[in-house]
Amino acid sequence: MSNTINDDSSPRPGHTRFLFIPGFVKSATTSLAHWFVESKLCEYLVDGIKEPYVYSRTDFASFSLKMSDNWLLDASQGYCLNPAAISRMPEYGVKIILCLRNHWESVWSGYKMYKFSALGKRPKLAQKLHRIAQLHHPRKSIKYIEKYLEIEREHYVRSCFLERMEYELAFYFARRCFPFYSMLVLAQRFFGLRNILAKYPARDVFPVSVPMLVDGDLRRHFVLQLMGIDVDTTEIPHRFVLDDSDLGEQKPDFSIAAFDKIRALFAHDLQQFRMLLLKEGLALDYMDFASLERNIL
Repeated sequence: MSNTINDDSSPRPGHTRFLFIPGFVKSATTSLAHWFVESKLCEYLVDGIKEPYVYSRTDFASFSLKMSDNWLLDASQGYCLNPAAISRMPEYGVKIILCLRNHWESVWSGYKMYKFSALGKRPKLAQKLHRIAQLHHPRKSIKYIEKYLEIEREHYVRSCFLERMEYELAFYFARRCFPFYSMLVLAQRFFGLRNILAKYPARDVFPVSVPMLVDGDLRRHFVLQLMGIDVDTTEIPHRFVLDDSDLGEQKPDFSIAAFDKIRALFAHDLQQFRMLLLKEGLALDYMDFASLERNIL
């Protein structure tokens, strides 16, 4: 059997193709994933589940993967920050989409997600976050993990956005890792892209600002370049899930001096990310750089 990558994207019997959306969190990944499935361009790797976290779960070896003539979609957003998960992902027949959003906007949305969960306002969301934590740790350690998860939930309850950011920075400086339920870890664009490119060629990786795909011609070109399918598609009904949710805490003005320390971190990450894009020759057609740079550069 040849190990040569076949660039003909037409699905064939016995030749399963995989589409991954491994990041970034709070960047319209849900809207894009549902659109792919509803448009019949692919089906979920695990029926009905957008984020199965198949390749990052501790019992991966015992998980039975389905085969299909159709593209199989796994939109587990943590993969790009998890080298172990990437190492388990298929080697061939893979395309990667990295959804992008302004650092401030995605981190603010992540803060709202974790705080809603901590306050008990979104029980289903809390259950989902708890399930993801369980999948990523051995069963024997769960009782210890639960203790640390509760510590972080309590911190969200008593902290505002800026206080949480400063706490996470201090935590990282002391321990060289982020705490559980970290919103700053959601902002690691360069690290995520570098992890993906360590395994997959640049031609198979597509960074995308989802709102850009409102343009029908650009969307058609995107699907053709990604999947080799020349087809008209419906508009992606993109929205950021928590944007309209009232947290009871005013959205900060990210341009003020109080955020300058974080801004410097975001600016460095974005600059490194952009340099890597250019160095590796990734397609830039679907990125909104003006939006990505707002209140950062």
